[in-house]
Amino acid sequence: MENLPKLLKYAIMKKSKIGGASMIIHAGSYILRSFEYTEKDIKNFYEISHNAEVKKYVPYAYSKNYDEAKETVEAYSEGDCKNDFYLCIQDKNGEVVGAIIAVRMITTVLDVSVLIATKHRGKGIMQIAMNSFIIWLKNNTNYTQLSLVIEKSNNSSKRLAEKIGAKIVKEFPNNKKYQIRIR
Repeated sequence: MENLPKLLKYAIMKKSKIGGASMIIHAGSYILRSFEYTEKDIKNFYEISHNAEVKKYVPYAYSKNYDEAKETVEAYSEGDCKNDFYLCIQDKNGEVVGAIIAVRMITTVLDVSVLIATKHRGKGIMQIAMNSFIIWLKNNTNYTQLSLVIEKSNNSSKRLAEKIGAKIVKEFPNNKKYQIRIR
């Protein structure tokens, strides 16, 4: 896996305020961590998710207004880091620049979607984050594969899928299903 920083540490712990668990994966200059139901995470998520491309390519993560972003972050903050992973990608300045949403579809398969802020696209951040997440999954879970359904017109996500080793397993009229084998 190219362009992968050394993983410094990871942790999963129970949250004290809200159900769900809290997870942290250090990946070079970035941290993958569980969403927290805070004004900062709500604001950052709204800024990332209130975007025409998110509306088109990841419609269930799109926030049409701040209240909707607040509801989404509340739900994401209750993820259990076992069957569902709702992870912020945070830079060294503490800014949330993107998100990985991975939900268990069947026993050993996670369905994955990604979002990244417009100003942070094309910098390799999502490749670093996804490669780090894949390594973490391989070392700490029994998941065997990741599934990604990508619109045919979403060239950025198709390039990312190729860079992280995803293979096309099925084609539909408007999208392609990719698969990443973890083990």
